[in-house]
Amino acid sequence: MEHRYLGTVDSPRRGMVNEPLGAVTVTLERFDANGTALGVEEVHTVGLVVNVGLTLEDGTTDVEHLEGETTVSPTVVDNKMVATFGRLRVQQAGTYRFHVRVFNLYESVSQFSGLGPARIPSNSIFNGTSETLVIGNHIH
Repeated sequence: MEHRYLGTVDSPRRGMVNEPLGAVTVTLERFDANGTALGVEEVHTVGLVVNVGLTLEDGTTDVEHLEGETTVSPTVVDNKMVATFGRLRVQQAGTYRFHVRVFNLYESVSQFSGLGPARIPSNSIFNGTSETLVIGNHIH
């Protein structure tokens, strides 16, 4: 049976350089081809990883300025898949969005090299973007 995931990315809208941000929470629901909600069980999360990164205003990926745990395994809460990233920090002032990808690690192994990930796997089951995040400088 074919299914798909739809989700949301909830995140802070403002922050300061090098200050811990509020949580970034990814919530996914599973649907069949007709749009009927199927619910999520623990078995559906086996091998899945959720990765968060920063995207600049022009859509390019910023790999240098996000600090903290950027890859987590999802859990099941109320028949939904949930992943929470806490205590992320942005190291440079600017306007960003969080870009989230969820993929099956077991299906992506062939895309990894011995030196670590060659790139983010293209077989993501979900790609999402947060609302705009504005990071300001500290005023002294």
